[in-house]
Amino acid sequence: MRPAHSWRAEARAASLTIAFNVSPLPLQPPQFAEQVRQAIARHGMPAARLKRELTATTLQGDLQRAIATLRTLKQEGVPFSLDDFGTGHASLQYRKQLPLDQLKSDQTFVRDIVTDPNDKAIVATIIAIARHLGLDVIAEGVESHEQLEALRECGCGRLPGLGKPVEPERLFGI
Repeated sequence: MRPAHSWRAEARAASLTIAFNVSPLPLQPPQFAEQVRQAIARHGMPAARLKRELTATTLQGDLQRAIATLRTLKQEGVPFSLDDFGTGHASLQYRKQLPLDQLKSDQTFVRDIVTDPNDKAIVATIIAIARHLGLDVIAEGVESHEQLEALRECGCGRLPGLGKPVEPERLFGI
């Protein structure tokens, strides 16, 4: 696999945002912000292109320390997304406290969006909440054109990709 910074030379990949899941353990120590800065420098990517995805389990522990760390990184241009929004503890409470840029609708709602009106209503509600809060919204788990069309009807224009995950070299032919 080629390093992330080499993708920028490819016209089709130049505007990619690479998302990283943040596990619960590294977020708590004070050196987390410095580790993120070093990773950005090592990969030679703009901070805005290396999004960090948080889950409710990521935020367990010292929430106030985590919030302070995330705010510091946000001021430096690092975007944050709340993953699995609408499930478990990934709730509006976190949106209220965290410096988020995006909500990521959980794939469990997308899976049956074509056949289950409740899932479609939930996705539409998540999209409306995100818009009213000034956040971007992305839907994960889109594997069919029918799901894509249902998401568009709900007002969702952002997807991590249509279909099963593939290696970047295969996707871009690089």
